[in-house]
Amino acid sequence: MPSLATFLSSPALIHAAPALAGAIIGVTGTLLVTITNGLLTRDKFMRERLWDKRQDACNTIVSQLRAAQPYGSRMEDGFAENAYAYYQSDALVAANKAYADRISAAHDAFQANYLILPSAFRRRYERMVKDRGAWWYDSGPEVYLGPVGVNGVAARDLMDIARASLGIAPLFSRQIIRWRPIVRALPSWSSQLTRRIKRRWRQWRKPQDNDLDF
Repeated sequence: MPSLATFLSSPALIHAAPALAGAIIGVTGTLLVTITNGLLTRDKFMRERLWDKRQDACNTIVSQLRAAQPYGSRMEDGFAENAYAYYQSDALVAANKAYADRISAAHDAFQANYLILPSAFRRRYERMVKDRGAWWYDSGPEVYLGPVGVNGVAARDLMDIARASLGIAPLFSRQIIRWRPIVRALPSWSSQLTRRIKRRWRQWRKPQDNDLDF
């Protein structure tokens, strides 16, 4: 019976070795290509599915905020006609409930889809909630009309952000959308900076308590 060493050194095996190595390399390469294509296909499917879910979430939030606006307009018109009478009316209660239901639906969608929403979209929505909270402890018509204004501006911004983040808007429009909130915020930033400079100037000019007159 021939030994293993004799078998490995046989001319037939030596001549067949390159073909065998080539076959192994070919099979390995095909396997790697198949695995890579499978992973890429799976990644593409997951990204497309995530895009669909993100679009649905953004659309639900924006559409609910926009659906609330007609009821906000009713409240604005009611207060403009007769603020005192409307403040005491059932019409305000009905309009405010319809308005609040849609705002709540938008908030539910925001919380349920928080992880998949675009980061800029999340930041703008959270700023809207913060700005809206400033009216919670007010009284009179402004407790209703303040949030209406805040939500209306935010709905427009959120729609722009969603279109830019999801690639729905053309490339040039996306750049405009990204810069638009910064341009809108410039007057507010300028006002805040002016107030800080004036406050520091007054503090600098204010005599110190430990200054003594001789």
